[in-house]
Amino acid sequence: MKQATITLTLPSPVTFDVVSLQEAVDRRGQRIESFEIDVRDGSAWKTVETQTTIGHKRLLRFNAPVTSDQLRIRITAARARRGRLLHLYPGRARSRHG
Repeated sequence: MKQATITLTLPSPVTFDVVSLQEAVDRRGQRIESFEIDVRDGSAWKTVETQTTIGHKRLLRFNAPVTSDQLRIRITAARARRGRLLHLYPGRARSRHG
């Protein structure tokens, strides 16, 4: 089992409700088996997602937007050391109507 941590520090807090993660499965196969996403909430880290595989592309949509200047991805189990890409998308109001 391999573990790794990626910490993204932004110049100022941003609000987002989607994180996109990708692996180069066409070149290297699926490697990440489980991971957690944390955001810095003042002086402490808060886990906002605990998930299994990423695959080609995984969009993680939060129930509510979060605001932070730090995001941490903790790979808790993997067959190799690297995921490929991270994207944050701005939080937006979603319609609750059909």
